[in-house]
Amino acid sequence: MIRLIAITEIRRLLAQPFSIGIWIGIPLLIGSLMAVIGLAGGGEAPRAKVLLVDPGESITGGLLRTASGQNDSLDIEQVDEKNGRERLDNGEATALLILPERIDRALLDAEPTTIELVVNPEQRILPGLLTTLTDTMLDVAWTLRRLLDEPIESLRQRESIRFADVAELAPEVDRLIDSHLPPLLELEVVATETQREPARVFFGVAVVPGLVVMALLFAAGGISDDLWRDRDSGTLARYLAGPGHISVFLTGKLLGATTVLLGLVVIGLPIAVWKAQTGLTGVFPTLIALTMLSVVFTVVFMLIHTFATSRQSGSMLTTLITFPLLMVGGSFFPLAQLPGLIGQIGRWTPNGRTLVMVEDALRGQLDMTSFLVLVLALGTVIVISVIWLGQRLTKLVTRG
Repeated sequence: MIRLIAITEIRRLLAQPFSIGIWIGIPLLIGSLMAVIGLAGGGEAPRAKVLLVDPGESITGGLLRTASGQNDSLDIEQVDEKNGRERLDNGEATALLILPERIDRALLDAEPTTIELVVNPEQRILPGLLTTLTDTMLDVAWTLRRLLDEPIESLRQRESIRFADVAELAPEVDRLIDSHLPPLLELEVVATETQREPARVFFGVAVVPGLVVMALLFAAGGISDDLWRDRDSGTLARYLAGPGHISVFLTGKLLGATTVLLGLVVIGLPIAVWKAQTGLTGVFPTLIALTMLSVVFTVVFMLIHTFATSRQSGSMLTTLITFPLLMVGGSFFPLAQLPGLIGQIGRWTPNGRTLVMVEDALRGQLDMTSFLVLVLALGTVIVISVIWLGQRLTKLVTRG
């Protein structure tokens, strides 16, 4: 009898392609949008394009160009002034930096000089950062000029200054800097045992399990909603009067629902496993955890419907529970991206706790003790809820 009820339940659920399409389609749509947003936001970071006019081929200009080669957020290109102004007017750069021809000599002699920075008015953030950077650079240059007066004095005696001349003074410069600006911290390097590099976290691990949980909660809501059809058609009354009592009906119905829910897990899980690139070690625990979670919500939602006054009010109650849990439990946003208290709450919701375990399993970092505790907790909720659900259904049918 239980087998017959389970098969009937499976056939009935599979005969509702529109409902199954909604259960799968909404998470699929949300996941696609998140992937598109992730790809759009995964491009290169904004770079400030600076056109440098350095008519004297100065050491200062050379240092600036060298610094830009070591900075991913700054790109300095040397141009002549006419070409630079034309390109800035065309919006091809963030700013135009014009150095005076004798800037090196002016810095050595501590003479007033003018550095012209022309910014692109169509940009807002990067020009402001460049202006601040230029002011800071000038302050640092003035401080170093006062600090390094002795080695600079030797450079002033030369008619022309080359990079090689500056390099010769490097040891003396280091000595002066160490004597005037001693390090605030001393770093001691201690060799430790090499730790295993954690597995990389991909989109599949961070997002796909949450979308699978979303589909499972939608399915749980739909399956529990059908309890009203069984009640109105007299199915519950017939099984209550039969020899197997209501337990036969509930066992068969939940077995059929579990089979369908397991199918939903199997549909979504391969994507996460493929993206995780950690093999199949975490597949079995993931199947168990997600399937048990879906059964928990199915039974709990059925129980909620037994307290509702109508099918509509029961559906509203389950929806009011579903969406907040999805929001804080890692389905709409990965748990790692949720702020502070919300993230802590999300990790202790049933779906959030299960997702944490699933992500660990897919990374190959599953703690078996924690997994067994989770399975025991979910199983306990299922048993208690099924017993309570049987009592509620018996009471409702008897009362008519």
